[in-house]
Amino acid sequence: MAIGAILIAWPGVIQTVFREPPFAGHEQALMRVIGLTVVVIGWLYLFGGRSGARQFIVASVIDRLVFVPAVLVPVAIAGVFPRLFLTFTIEGR
Repeated sequence: MAIGAILIAWPGVIQTVFREPPFAGHEQALMRVIGLTVVVIGWLYLFGGRSGARQFIVASVIDRLVFVPAVLVPVAIAGVFPRLFLTFTIEGR
């Protein structure tokens, strides 16, 4: 959730940490949307984990091992923020 909050507050952190080129168009707003998405997913995982429900645990494992790489790896290969999306893919495992 902290990473998401940082992206909301300072989207340029991507350029600083991953040495990405300057944003073009509305990419700064996109980083804020990605940050909000990370915060919301973290919030749901936090309370889902606290509930102790086995169904939630299984669903979150499948999500992190199958769906996240299936979406983020092709997007990264296409050249859209590859360092950020590959980091999210690896970090989620």
